[in-house]
Amino acid sequence: MIFEGNKELDGKFWDVRKRETDSSSAGLYPVKAELLAFLDEAIASLNEIECNS
Repeated sequence: MIFEGNKELDGKFWDVRKRETDSSSAGLYPVKAELLAFLDEAIASLNEIECNS
């Protein structure tokens, strides 16, 4: 699991990942905004499913 289950750190990383300038200065590989938006929506859907289980 990424960040050993630390949800706060995971959230902060994801926020950086979604901002092109922050992501670039962190040395992360560029990813299209459309793909990041899709992943963000998929993660939100999974979180909703987990909360309803």
